[in-house]
Amino acid sequence: SSGINAEWPLRPGENFGDPSDPDNYKGPWAPFVDQVTMSGPSAEQQATLEMWAARKEPKANAKPDENEKTILHIEDTHDYQGRSFLVAPKGIDVNLYNEDPPEKCFLPKKLMHTWTAAHNKGVAKVILFPRTGHLMLSCGMDSKIKLWEVYGKRRCIRTYAGHAKAVR
Repeated sequence: SSGINAEWPLRPGENFGDPSDPDNYKGPWAPFVDQVTMSGPSAEQQATLEMWAARKEPKANAKPDENEKTILHIEDTHDYQGRSFLVAPKGIDVNLYNEDPPEKCFLPKKLMHTWTAAHNKGVAKVILFPRTGHLMLSCGMDSKIKLWEVYGKRRCIRTYAGHAKAVR
């Protein structure tokens, strides 16, 4: 038994070429004789794709949802040097750009800060900004998402509203 299933006949491949000629040698990567090298959707599939694309195009008279809105709670999105609030701060006692983990990492033994006036209902999830953790997103049961500063003034930067139900 050679391990080859008799129900699956081998397809004939092109000539592999001469291994001593590296420019023309195709080796086991040679295509099959009947292999189609360019593929794409059939005419029927293309018609279906175009129909779906036409459905997804925004309608000319479509209006955005009136409930969707964002509120900026800070006066300016850039500081005096032109840096956005999304850029991690540099003037703090923690190096947020360090790639190495800290030597000591521990949970605080006392309450460090409480964010007040956060959500009208409970908070479902809190996520820190990736890599630096200088911003925090809170998802509330009041159908709002809030963006907070972790360092500095620890204030609410922006509120996103518009979900019909709680944000989880």
